[in-house]
Amino acid sequence: AAEVASWRARLEAAERRGAAGVQAAERGAKESGDEWRSRLEEERLAGRDRLLNAEQEALASRQAAARLEAERDELASRLDAVQKELLMKTEHSTAVQSKARSALSSASEHEAIVARLEAKLRQSEAEYRSARSVRASLEAELSAARQQLAKGREAEAEAARRRGEERDQAEAALAEARGEAEALRRAA
Repeated sequence: AAEVASWRARLEAAERRGAAGVQAAERGAKESGDEWRSRLEEERLAGRDRLLNAEQEALASRQAAARLEAERDELASRLDAVQKELLMKTEHSTAVQSKARSALSSASEHEAIVARLEAKLRQSEAEYRSARSVRASLEAELSAARQQLAKGREAEAEAARRRGEERDQAEAALAEARGEAEALRRAA
């Protein structure tokens, strides 16, 4: 009877130790699961932040490209106006030259008229040179605006590429974290 009691006591002690071990294992699994869930949430939030940042960069690039396109259209309109003005000045200069030649072939009493026409001719030529200078300046501005537009489009494409890479990384991290969490859940 004493030996049976001894075996019972040893059995009860072993059962208590086993129950304590099971409880400790359950607590460890719960704490580990909580930690992984926390890490998964942090990864998800970090991925979302990276995606939002990339989308904001892409939006800024599109807005910059739109501004550059508007500037390009404005410069093109100004260039067209200058070209029309240049054509008018050229036609006017040709007309003035024709009048000057007609006046020179007239009698001496028309010398005053010729002088006035020559003055107008010089003024027209000066305006013509000024208009050509403005046209060259506007063409340079238009070229610079086109270059800026190309850079803006390149920046938008690069931002879209980075956004795609970061989205892929975030999705991969999320999938990995979910896999680890599922493995922990199954192990528990």
